[in-house]
Amino acid sequence: MATSRQLADQYGRVVPSIAFVHIPIHAAAVLKKQGPGGHVDLQRHPSINDDKINGQSHGWPRNANANNTTRTGDRGGYTRRDVPFMQALVATPCLIGLFYGHDHGNTWCYRWTDKLDGLDVDAGVAGAGLHLCYGQHTDYGGYGYWVRGERQIVATRKGLRNGTLDTHTMLETGEVVGKVTLNSTFNDDVYDTVPNVKTFMPLSAGKELTSLAVTLRPALAVLALLLLL
Repeated sequence: MATSRQLADQYGRVVPSIAFVHIPIHAAAVLKKQGPGGHVDLQRHPSINDDKINGQSHGWPRNANANNTTRTGDRGGYTRRDVPFMQALVATPCLIGLFYGHDHGNTWCYRWTDKLDGLDVDAGVAGAGLHLCYGQHTDYGGYGYWVRGERQIVATRKGLRNGTLDTHTMLETGEVVGKVTLNSTFNDDVYDTVPNVKTFMPLSAGKELTSLAVTLRPALAVLALLLLL
């Protein structure tokens, strides 16, 4: 947000921007429940929607201090510690989207436009609202077996002038899914649904990697020692 202000001062106008964090904000958890049956509408938000949301300020001990160095009491639910961050996000002019991961079984986007139930933060304060987007399960080191891939974001000068972005997911298979336009009608536009595919590393491949790691360990230890000399 500070960088956005600096660029606006430097160029005499607000520069469109996007933001990236690892853990979703609580607004995502509230928005997720607004679809049919309390779930994301998979035609208007084409995606995988398998995971519960472990958002910012979820599950902190109720009496943890600001630096998280002292923790007492039971682990709570939502503790509102991300409210100042959300307020800063929605107050940033021309911030088109916030992108995050953390919950490997979710890949959806949602447009946040107003004040949500139980959350005293108004996404319409700066005008156009804010798009919230998950990425895609990326590697074989984390939990879950959802197909690996990456969220790609396509920005054009014309789109940025209108406050819009195109985005989709490129899977490890080369297939492109979940192609959407983040604009003023997102949440209403209907898209093709996304297949919920799982991928697994063969057991033999895992054994080969373990064997390779054992073989390379002495050489890596020597290399580390040489770098310290």
